[in-house]
Amino acid sequence: MIQGIYLGAQGMNALMQKQDQIANNMANVYTSGFKQSGLFIKSYEKYVANDKLQPFANREIKADQVYVDHSEGPLKKTGNTFDLAIRGVGFFSVMSPNGVAYTRNGHFSVDSEGFVVNSEGWKVLGKEGYLRVDSDKGGVSVNENGELQQAGEQLDTFRIADFKKPYALIRCGTSCFQPHLPDDLE
Repeated sequence: MIQGIYLGAQGMNALMQKQDQIANNMANVYTSGFKQSGLFIKSYEKYVANDKLQPFANREIKADQVYVDHSEGPLKKTGNTFDLAIRGVGFFSVMSPNGVAYTRNGHFSVDSEGFVVNSEGWKVLGKEGYLRVDSDKGGVSVNENGELQQAGEQLDTFRIADFKKPYALIRCGTSCFQPHLPDDLE
């Protein structure tokens, strides 16, 4: 009988963790570039023998693994030059306080120094370094190949990175990720 109460408590604990994941997904439903997460729950059975050598099952229910759904989200035209999207695979590269981070959130802007930044203020990386525009020149555009152009001159290209599948990424910030292992980068 105590085994049943213990098993029920384990199940409720795992479901509370799953509810936390759902609440986080709902809280961020309008966050640009947010990737929803879920939780796998696993049931374990261990067989042991009692004093009379009659086997019985000792069951455990545990939260097993949190996963992130990295599928492509819906695209929405905003008219902002720096609202970008990646079709297919890949992540924009940004410089976080803890090193390079990766995001599918293409809602960028230009800071007071002319650097292209994400919503957290982290600088966006191009193939040549940080992306930067000159506010005096005007006429900024980004073509379908990710090339940043200003006044007819190509400044740089957005650095797009991808990782080995399935993605082994950990969250760092609202919609940014870092690889679990450094060699996961393709």
